[in-house]
Amino acid sequence: MTFITCLTHTGSWRCLIEGVRVHQNFRSRGYGEAMFQYAIGGAPERVFAGSTDQ
Repeated sequence: MTFITCLTHTGSWRCLIEGVRVHQNFRSRGYGEAMFQYAIGGAPERVFAGSTDQ
């Protein structure tokens, strides 16, 4: 997860998630979905916390 400022929306924060892979032995068990749910749940905390470190 990378937090970046969006220059086209008055400097608001964006959360970028890319390159997520689940090992073939662990696919279809919900690990990928759990990772994204965790990330989505944590992103608003970071975005609205006013943190400036990236």
